[in-house]
Amino acid sequence: MQSRHHAAERLATEFDGIVPPERVASIVLQAASDLTGQVHTEAFPELLHRLAHYRLEIAVEQYPSEPPTVSTTDVHSAVEPDVAKPTARPA
Repeated sequence: MQSRHHAAERLATEFDGIVPPERVASIVLQAASDLTGQVHTEAFPELLHRLAHYRLEIAVEQYPSEPPTVSTTDVHSAVEPDVAKPTARPA
């Protein structure tokens, strides 16, 4: 458990401003889950850090930045294009 916390802290610092800390923690927990029972206990901390680091690098390459925040104004303009509405013709 200590190695998970330590890896998450180190990687959150290393990827600060690039990957949100919650995402770092999630990747570390998934890596720990994948390694549990698969590697020798003494190698676990180092392999956890390496695997999580690798996965974070992949995540950064795939999603270089967080998606932009969309305001409600943007949503309405995306759904309803700015097109002149037809006006009623005089009878």
